[in-house]
Amino acid sequence: MKLAIRVDASIRIGTGHVARCLAFASALKKTFLNLDITFLCRNALGNMNAHIRAQGYRVCELDINEVDLAFTGKELQVNCQQNEADICLKQLGSNKYHLLIVDHYGLSEHFCCKMRLKCEQIMVIDDLANRKHDCDLLLDQNLLPEFSNRYRDLVNKETLLLLGPKYALLRDEFYLEYHPMLFEKVPNILVFFGGSDSANVTRTALLGLTRVLKPAFKAQDFNIDVVLGASNPWKESLFAEFADCQYLSWHVQCDYIAKLMTNATLSLGAGGSSHWERCITGVPSVVITVADNQIATTQYLASLGACQFLGDVKNVTSEEIALAVNRLLGSLELRQQLSDNARQIINLDDGLPRVLDALKTYLATTGMGES
Repeated sequence: MKLAIRVDASIRIGTGHVARCLAFASALKKTFLNLDITFLCRNALGNMNAHIRAQGYRVCELDINEVDLAFTGKELQVNCQQNEADICLKQLGSNKYHLLIVDHYGLSEHFCCKMRLKCEQIMVIDDLANRKHDCDLLLDQNLLPEFSNRYRDLVNKETLLLLGPKYALLRDEFYLEYHPMLFEKVPNILVFFGGSDSANVTRTALLGLTRVLKPAFKAQDFNIDVVLGASNPWKESLFAEFADCQYLSWHVQCDYIAKLMTNATLSLGAGGSSHWERCITGVPSVVITVADNQIATTQYLASLGACQFLGDVKNVTSEEIALAVNRLLGSLELRQQLSDNARQIINLDDGLPRVLDALKTYLATTGMGES
């Protein structure tokens, strides 16, 4: 069975799309025998192409120079999408592909329609519900009021919809029985704002923790774990600025973030896919959104008591971060409530196991379900 995945990472887009596609690809390889996977990716600044290859996958780099509209969630013009499809089809060669997975905000029905020349089935991964799709399956892991109706007029009535965080694409490490360290005498604070963190929210958070909260924090001390992606453009300047913080540990491109979340008393992070990682591990979270498309889901999760929404990156200060963290560290009851409510969002049998079951059932109806 041959599978192609169209996805990008860059400084502006971030690494989340590639991260969830890698999690999906890994699970698919364990599920389907003799699965051949090819990634189709742009060679943009901050890409993860080398990282994808290091996981054992073939990467076809696309020579595409269009404006990086995926960051803003704007759909590419029709001729740009069709041109991109031509480039992808050429890269795929003469082979037919059983399944194409598309995870890209700039692509819509115009891209997928042309890709059907070589791809028998198409699955779209989306978050925005702002454009039409020509696909057989669509996955959107976001949680919003009336989320089941988001794609009513955007896909064919035959399209199989996998909607909500019960279909979140999480790595294997998250499917262990986790219990956050809510009762630790020396609290651990996890800071993670995505693989790229183009706005350098990590620095804003660390300034709040080390220069506002830490000097005035008399009741107890605390440790800080900071996760950065390999493509983070601020790494070296962060290392230099906070070199004297002995209670701070750096983790670059780590593959054990579930363990860090488990060891955390609370976390500071962005919206997006990280929501579902924090929910399944139950770590109490203070969230700062770093993109407009993260706001609605974060607001809704906050209304359910599953996280604390501090605001958008454009408006949040280091002092506000320090105040929010101090409030959480001072209330075990509040941390416990946030943890319990977060765990209600995703169960251990949700996520990739549920996605794989749905995909296997669907492919069986097409004659491609052998594993």
